[in-house]
Amino acid sequence: MDLAASLDHFAKQIPSRISHIQGEEATKHALILPFLGILGYDVYNPTEVRPEYAADFSARKRGQFEKVDYAIIVDGEVSMLIEAKAHNQKTEIYSGQLARYFNSTPTARVAIVTNGIEYRFFTDLKDRNIMDSEAFMVFNVLDHDSSDLELLQRFTRSQYQPSSISSLAEEVMCLQNITTYIYNQLQNPSENFVRFVVEELNLRQRITSRVVERYLPILRTAIHNALGEIQGNTAGTGPVPPPATKPTPPALTRKSRTEPAPAPLPDLLEDEKAVLESLKEILDCNITCHKEEDTVIIPAASGQGWALRFNTVHAKPHLIFNLDPEVARVVAGHVFFFSHPLGTKANFASLGDLYGMREIIAHAYRGT
Repeated sequence: MDLAASLDHFAKQIPSRISHIQGEEATKHALILPFLGILGYDVYNPTEVRPEYAADFSARKRGQFEKVDYAIIVDGEVSMLIEAKAHNQKTEIYSGQLARYFNSTPTARVAIVTNGIEYRFFTDLKDRNIMDSEAFMVFNVLDHDSSDLELLQRFTRSQYQPSSISSLAEEVMCLQNITTYIYNQLQNPSENFVRFVVEELNLRQRITSRVVERYLPILRTAIHNALGEIQGNTAGTGPVPPPATKPTPPALTRKSRTEPAPAPLPDLLEDEKAVLESLKEILDCNITCHKEEDTVIIPAASGQGWALRFNTVHAKPHLIFNLDPEVARVVAGHVFFFSHPLGTKANFASLGDLYGMREIIAHAYRGT
């Protein structure tokens, strides 16, 4: 069974296991060790996966030596250090001992913080042998795409190369920055980007603010047409028109609209409340929801199953639609979609991006 199939099989088992997992130790045995096994490491061989790793330099804390939960040994040397957390704890918060171990272990190339579902990978891009404060990669067992799997493949026992980690991390960070820049420019071209495109067209005219203002809507239309053709949705239908002008994105705090009292909502974070209010405005109706872990789930208007779900806590905030990717691309050809085990995923960087997805949001919610 290949990596993708093994992870898919494992991910389907997690929902039934979660309610029986209490605390860090249970998380290790039920979630983390199976994941390491899927990556090809022999979790029962202490010369390859060493639990409760304590180095010679470890300091005493409350009478005991500090330890990291796991050390992955490659060619007889410690190469990866793993700090485990309970499945219901955030991976963004971790103890300083992981950094101390990484900083004091010259052979360590990767430090990982995980709650068994989300894995944050760190290395030392900024300063040699000093663990970076920012993860260069985040992998979620329940929410990943093909590009995430491609990166994870590099950490399997058969492909892991300690000497290549720095270059891999640099490539990942560079790719993330470029992707974010291009995504933002495609969604809302900046003045500098418009100037660049106009200059490339060699129109032999001075590029003034008036020229930029004139070409901005033309560039937006061109972008949406090009994306439509790339995704193969323009055959026989003519150019894809730009989306309707969207209203100014709502602020993160709003006044309640005068409507019938909605059903009680779960305890939501401020960003989750803002997204939910945006969805209400887009759909022009009250909607209910419930929450599972970090995911807010919106039921379909028909009451049959769920329509969409969103996650604002994930490293890449996103919506997941209960639709086949091909259907989603036909409905909204200008949106970047990714295949997902639950349907179709689309990332968003701001509330304003949601208004560019109004067609697919309405289609998923109402089924038409």
